[in-house]
Amino acid sequence: MRDYKGLCNRLLVSDDTLTEEDKRFYHLKDICMEEYHNRNLVVPIGRINSKENVFLDFSSVSGLFIGGATGTGKSIMIDDIIVSLILKNNSHDVKFVFLEPYSVELGEYNGINYIYNNPKESVTKEKKTKTILMDILWLMEIRTNILMENHFSSIKSYNRSNKEKWPHLFIIIDEGFKVIRNYDVQVILDRILDCGEPLGIHLIYATNAYLKDYSSFINKFKYRMSFDMASLEQAKYIDIKKANWLKDNGEAIIKGKDTGTYKFQAPFVSSEEIQKVVLEVGKK
Repeated sequence: MRDYKGLCNRLLVSDDTLTEEDKRFYHLKDICMEEYHNRNLVVPIGRINSKENVFLDFSSVSGLFIGGATGTGKSIMIDDIIVSLILKNNSHDVKFVFLEPYSVELGEYNGINYIYNNPKESVTKEKKTKTILMDILWLMEIRTNILMENHFSSIKSYNRSNKEKWPHLFIIIDEGFKVIRNYDVQVILDRILDCGEPLGIHLIYATNAYLKDYSSFINKFKYRMSFDMASLEQAKYIDIKKANWLKDNGEAIIKGKDTGTYKFQAPFVSSEEIQKVVLEVGKK
C-alpha cells in the first residue's frame, strides 16, 4: 500500500489555501483519517457537525447508490472515492471500470494504469457497456469457481493465502439512467450487487434521473447516499427522508441497511488536484 498520508499532504491542498468561495466546503485533505490510513479500502466521505469523520469500508460494501439533482455534489463524491483509492493502492491492488454515457466527468482519469483490461481510453461509452459488463460477469464466475474449488470464503482469504493477489474491481457509473434502461445490463448489475462483495467486485452508481421505475433496483444497494433531491417524491424513491431539504454546498445523507442514517458534509477535491494525482500516482 502507498504512503497515503504523505501523498495526501503533498498532492492535496489544505483549507487555508482555498478561496473564500471554496471554504464553504470541507476539503478531502482535511478529512484523510490517520486512524484508517493503513486500511486500503477505507475511504473518507465527509464530516458530521464539523467534528466526526465519516468513512466507508468497501471491503464490506458491494454497492453504493448516489442520488441528487444536477450540481449538488455527486460527481465530486465520486472523485473523492477514486482519488482516495488511487492514493492508497497500487494499480495491481485496485482496478476501475468507468461507465459514463457522456464521457465528460470521468475523462479526467484517461491514461491511468488502474483501468480494468487497460484500454486506451478510461471511459467506456454506452454502446460498449453491455460488452464490458459481460466480461465482469465472466470474471465473477471464474473467481467463484476458484474460491469454491480451493475452499476460500472470499477475496480476503484468497489474497491472504496466494502470492498473486486478485485486485478489487470498482465499477463506477456516473449519470447512469441511460445505462440501466437496458434490461440485460440491469440483470448484470443486480448480480454484482447480490454476489460482488466476497469476490472483490464493487458498484458505485450515480444518477439525477427520475427514479420511480427503478426503486427496486435502488433498494438492492447496501448503502444509499443522497445530495439535494429535486422533490419530495424523488426522496421517497430512495427512502431517505428530507433528502429534498439538503443544502447545495455538499450536504448529504447516507443510509446503510445495518448502520442507520447520517447527515454529513462531503469533502471537496479540485480538478487541479485530480490532475496532480493522475500525473504522479495514477500512471505508475
